[in-house]
Amino acid sequence: MQSSNESSVFPCEWSSIARSATVQSRAVLEHPVHLAPQSEVHNDSEIGRCTFLNIRSVVYPNVRIGRYCSIARNCEIGVTAHPMEFLSTHSFQYSQSLFPGWPEYCDMTRRVVFSPHAKTSIGNDVWIGAQAVIIAGVSIGDGAVIAANSVVTKDVAPYSIVAGSPAQHIRFRFNAAQVEDLLLLKWWEIPVSRLAFVKFDDIDSAINELKLMRDQDRVPVAHGPSL
Repeated sequence: MQSSNESSVFPCEWSSIARSATVQSRAVLEHPVHLAPQSEVHNDSEIGRCTFLNIRSVVYPNVRIGRYCSIARNCEIGVTAHPMEFLSTHSFQYSQSLFPGWPEYCDMTRRVVFSPHAKTSIGNDVWIGAQAVIIAGVSIGDGAVIAANSVVTKDVAPYSIVAGSPAQHIRFRFNAAQVEDLLLLKWWEIPVSRLAFVKFDDIDSAINELKLMRDQDRVPVAHGPSL
């Protein structure tokens, strides 16, 4: 993946980034991406090719999102954790960032370490419904679906559909054999011009066509991030 201001594969002008969107300097974008108005991508996070982030959705630090992800409005991904086993859940115990103008607060000796933004991983082809919250440290597999208004507090298996607060498994998008094939085929690594020949609305036909592409080695693989 490339930084937010450079790309060696596709030019950044192919991306659609709203003027009111925020992309911090250490964020990494694999162009093209779509960032809607008032969306935010924070430092040390990565967004894969063809992923879109809808209005007012936020990607917090240390989040990696794969290709072809669909993120609806008002989602929060990588939401900070708080130390429930400490004396307090407040960050004053390990950080001085909230009140930089208060000398007593800033000069306090802090003897504990806590990482509020653990690594959060979102696979490829993940759909996250409106107003969903993904807690920091969670891993969501390729092809998963997160229902609107869900709060994801634990890992989600590839191609699983989850819903609720906390989110619970509802069912898988496809049967076990189909999921196994899709995870091996990694269709999101195939150039989009070749995918045009796939019958998208028939999963078995699509898998067979993708297998033929891979078997005949006719399709150059465009490697994305390893999530």
